[in-house]
Amino acid sequence: MGDHVVLPEIEFPWQPRSNAHLTSARTHARNWAAAMGLLDDPALWSAETFQQDDLALFAALTHPDASESRLLEIVLWRVLTTALDDYVAARFKRTADLRGAEAFVQRLAEFLPLDGGSAPQPANPIERGLAELWPRTRAALPRARRARFAAAVYDFAECMLWELANDLRGCPPDPADYLDMVRRTAGTDLTVALLGIDVPAEAEALLGSFADVAALLGDLHSYQREVEQERGHSNAVPVIREFFGCPLQAAVNMTHRLTRAHLDEFQQATRQQPLAPALRGWLAGAGLWYRSTGRYQREWPVIPRPSSEITPAASVPATAP
Repeated sequence: MGDHVVLPEIEFPWQPRSNAHLTSARTHARNWAAAMGLLDDPALWSAETFQQDDLALFAALTHPDASESRLLEIVLWRVLTTALDDYVAARFKRTADLRGAEAFVQRLAEFLPLDGGSAPQPANPIERGLAELWPRTRAALPRARRARFAAAVYDFAECMLWELANDLRGCPPDPADYLDMVRRTAGTDLTVALLGIDVPAEAEALLGSFADVAALLGDLHSYQREVEQERGHSNAVPVIREFFGCPLQAAVNMTHRLTRAHLDEFQQATRQQPLAPALRGWLAGAGLWYRSTGRYQREWPVIPRPSSEITPAASVPATAP
């Protein structure tokens, strides 16, 4: 698959742990995904590829101490947001349809009311999943946390418009813009919401370091799929490769060193921070999941390179704000 490169391993100073309820999470996730139509849409999964991705393992490794009921909720959000990412790539990147992507994302807000009310009739599996999952999550949250959770979900979706705009322009963003924006596109606010933690002002630096490591870790493991199959540019590896004009292996090595540097910063920032154990456990678990599942190992349908016939979306910035 493309140029052969060696992916250096990221060694975490903390051992990952798995949740004791992994088996029930796998069953629950598979049944829910099937009921929502996520296994029937060619833009998403088959039963086989859903099993290969093993998002229940991701949830179990990143939330090892969650109760069974909490883990079952977390895994459904991971299934839904992963499906959302894949859906945007397949439905809108393939057709270079920024306007359609913008309309799709804007409509998702109608499925995230804070105080009840009716949502539109779902028109696709993503909307169906959101219409089913959000009311249950909302009911268990106080209003302030409910508002933050809904904002995190919508922000995760909206950031895909920035990524899509950059990808369809056909060139990587500036490294400074990318590293600034990636804290949002990595879904850090959603990760915090799923962890169920409140971040005090004095812990913002810690959260920023965590976001940097999480984003770069994902980039290292996903760049082949995003670059070679999805023709994407919103990934640190092609950003660095383009900026420095270096071979792919050198760009991978530089991204690895950058990840290590941010991990060192994160370790320094975790000293005497009550949030540190949850964030450390999340990173260690995510690192093991990347190495253990087939999500970034299999062949994906190749998306054609962008043409000049791109449907514009005026409100989508070409670079990070």
